[in-house]
Amino acid sequence: MPKADLLIKQSAAFSDVEVDLGKTNDRLANQGQMLDQFDTTIDFASAKNVVRKHVLKTVWAPQNVHESKPTGIRPPPRRDKESGLTRRECVVLAQLRCNEKSPILQQYLYSTGAADSETCLTCGASTDNLDHVLKECPTGAPYRDSLPENPRDALWTDPVRVVEFLRACDRIPVAPIV
Repeated sequence: MPKADLLIKQSAAFSDVEVDLGKTNDRLANQGQMLDQFDTTIDFASAKNVVRKHVLKTVWAPQNVHESKPTGIRPPPRRDKESGLTRRECVVLAQLRCNEKSPILQQYLYSTGAADSETCLTCGASTDNLDHVLKECPTGAPYRDSLPENPRDALWTDPVRVVEFLRACDRIPVAPIV
């Protein structure tokens, strides 16, 4: 039996829905054949790019609309207050804002098993958590005047000051200049 006959017999065994879908595809292909054809040849890479852009615009973008802006697409644009910060500094800020899950805090490292204790490495006095770093640690005492009254709120309202404070306390490692 020729291969074409086998395909025809297999396609006849499919459900009516799939046959209707095939008829719809044939109808659309015939309509497209009647349209003006461009003389420009289309290579696979450009066709793939057009399809990708179309899918992103029609399928992905509407599903990922950011809640704070009706027209914005996730991820949200970088905040103006953080525009002068490095990526590393923005990551540390985000970690501190989200339940203090940051490797710059010994309490977090201890909870993950990466540190032997949760005491502060610089003063050794108490648990090294965000409140200790921002309000209690003697290492930050000379620089604490630059922080506002409630330093936890400053993580959101004045992130540059918090990063400068953390940098002065040697909490954020500065990348070497190469």
